Amino acid sequence: MGLSQTLDRSPFVGAELGTLTEPVRVAYKMKVEEGIIIYKVFPNLAADKAGLQEKDVIIAVDSTHLHNLKEFKEFVQTKKGNDTLSLFFVRNDTVRNTSLILSFLPRENNFYFETMYDQIELDSQTNLRTIFTFPRRIENNEQTITQFPLVVLLNSASNQSIERELYSKNKSNYQFYDWVEKLTKDGFATLRIEKKGVGDSEGKLENWTFEDEQKSIIEALKKIRKQGVINQNQIYLVALGSSSFVALEYRKKILNSLDSIDTSSSFSKTDFQTIFIEKLPAKLQKTNYQNTDSLLTFFPPLHFFDKTYVKDILSHLQRYNTMFRDEKLFWIESEDDILRVLKELKR
Repeated sequence: MGLSQTLDRSPFVGAELGTLTEPVRVAYKMKVEEGIIIYKVFPNLAADKAGLQEKDVIIAVDSTHLHNLKEFKEFVQTKKGNDTLSLFFVRNDTVRNTSLILSFLPRENNFYFETMYDQIELDSQTNLRTIFTFPRRIENNEQTITQFPLVVLLNSASNQSIERELYSKNKSNYQFYDWVEKLTKDGFATLRIEKKGVGDSEGKLENWTFEDEQKSIIEALKKIRKQGVINQNQIYLVALGSSSFVALEYRKKILNSLDSIDTSSSFSKTDFQTIFIEKLPAKLQKTNYQNTDSLLTFFPPLHFFDKTYVKDILSHLQRYNTMFRDEKLFWIESEDDILRVLKELKR
């Protein structure tokens, strides 16, 4: 019997935060030497209701002294929405304290697309968050657009969430959201899958494996195929960073008739129309003895977050006899290139 409970949204402080750096401390003429500075408070959410303001510096939570934003985020992730935190913060060089009741992370909202939050069961102990988007339906006197090609976006081996971080000043955290917005404007539906222990998903990130990633793709697609808005003949996979290894191994198993993948017959009869792979690190790219269209596709079973996995992959590569050419595999040269190719394939 699998899990049945609905995944809760992640806890949310309701503020844009950052680590207090020396240049910021000097610019604001602060005496406090370290902590988490508040750059922006979102109205009617947790920080606002707790009376926090811009330029406040959080120095401790529940009597635990915190030095930087990473420590603060890790602490908050151990909590749930509606949990109460006792915050100590500095304002105008005076230490104060307040109680903050954590909000739930708001859902993404965009004028161009509809968003559906769901979950898949990875194993009997773990549910993963999925986010499915599709263009807002366009109605006219003749017809309603009801089916869209689907792009599955795989994140690299990272603890970065697939969602846009509303509380981050780091614009690189908008990467997936920007992809989704651009694809939607070109008429695509998209699917993102949160890794174990990231965002709303359950489990521990350090236990995430290549096999977990492959299974998550299968389970998510089995569920998403039931959505009537998807064109079943136009499903693409875009693999970024270390997920390129997963895509290659996944493709090899497809070519081997899915012998090692436990899945339903309805899925095994279907494949991605095209898999787009971000260029691998220089050490893994073609040598002078390899055809320019060849890809190395043998990788040992490894844990995603094992620090030695890149070295182990290099040592296990079968250099020449495990290459194949596949018309469904494309290198990703740049974001603009992949968007252009996808747009052409959709026609």
